[in-house]
Amino acid sequence: MADYININGNNIPIRASDPSNPIAGEIWYNLTTNQLKGHTYSSGAWSSGGTKNVDNFYRMSAGTQTAAILAGGRVNPPQLSGTQTETYDGTTWSPVSSMPVACDSGNGIGSQTAMLIGGASSTAPVSPGGKRLTTDLYDGTWTTGPNRNNTIVVYYGGAGGPAGQTAGLVFGGDAGGPLDSDQSEEWNGSSWTTGNNLLEGAESITGFGTQTAAVALGGYDKNTTSRINDTQLYDGTCFSAGNGMIVAGNSFGTGGTQALGLAWGGSNPTSPPMNGTYGYDGTSWTTFPATIPVGNGSLATGQVGTQGTSLAAGQEPIFSTATLEWNSGPLTVTFSNS
Repeated sequence: MADYININGNNIPIRASDPSNPIAGEIWYNLTTNQLKGHTYSSGAWSSGGTKNVDNFYRMSAGTQTAAILAGGRVNPPQLSGTQTETYDGTTWSPVSSMPVACDSGNGIGSQTAMLIGGASSTAPVSPGGKRLTTDLYDGTWTTGPNRNNTIVVYYGGAGGPAGQTAGLVFGGDAGGPLDSDQSEEWNGSSWTTGNNLLEGAESITGFGTQTAAVALGGYDKNTTSRINDTQLYDGTCFSAGNGMIVAGNSFGTGGTQALGLAWGGSNPTSPPMNGTYGYDGTSWTTFPATIPVGNGSLATGQVGTQGTSLAAGQEPIFSTATLEWNSGPLTVTFSNS
C-alpha cells in the first residue's frame, strides 16, 4: 500500500540547510539540525515619516508604506467631515482628487490606485443619521458605486488586501442608536452580497487580510459600554473564534494577512495609553517591544502595509499631520527541536 506522503506529497520542504533568502511565512525542515523552522519578522520599530497636508483624523486608508492613500476624515477646524485625498510615496504626501462627498470613520480597502470604501459616516446632510449607503471607488479619480445591501450606519471593519476593490469584505460597526452591527457584506467588483454574521457584533471593530482569509479584531460593545478583545476569523464563508487579543480595545490600526498580521494603537479610556504594537501569526498574538509615539488613540482606519512594513497617519484624539512608519526586519524562528 502506498504511503500518504507518496500520494499527496510533502507540503513542508526538507532542506540540508536554511535558505539564504527566505520569504515571510515560509516554513521548512532542516535535515542537518533536525529542526522545523520558519521565517517571520523581528520586533521592529516606529519612526517618523513625511508630514501630511491635512490636519485631521478618522480617515480611510489603503495601500502600502511606499504607496498609500488617505481619504476623507474629520478636519480641524471645525471637526467636520472632509473630502481631502492624499497619496504617499514613502517620503512625501501629495493632494489628489477630492472625494465626491465628505465622509469619515469608514473602512479603506485595496491599493493606492484601486481603493474601495464600503461604509462611512458623514457630518454633511447626505442622509439621516449621517450614514452613507453608497460605495466610493478610487482609481485616480473618484466614482460612486451601487448601494450596499444592509442599512448599517457605518461599517468600520474591512479586509481585502491589495485586491480589495475587486474582492472586498466589510463587517461590524454602528447599527444606529444603542445597537452594534454583526453583519457583513462581500464586494465582487460590481455589487454587494450579504454575508454571514460575526460571532459578536461591535462598533469600531477593525480588520485585515483578504476576502477569503480575514481577521476581525477588537471593538466597542454598546450594550456593556466596554471594549472587547475578540479575534474573529473569516474563511470566505463564516466567522469563527480565534485566540483573543492581548488587550481589549477598538479602532486599532492594522495591516498584513491572516497568517502575518499587525495591529497597533487602539482606544480604551479605562486602560493606560493604548500605544502597543502586536503581531498575529494566524493563531496567536504577540506583543512587540516597540510602542507607537502616540498613545490612547486610534489610528488610520484601513490596512496600510504588512507585518514587516506599515504606515500610521491621522491618529486621534489629537489632530495631527504626523506620519509614523513601522519597519520590522526578517527573523528565522525554530518551531521544534525534533
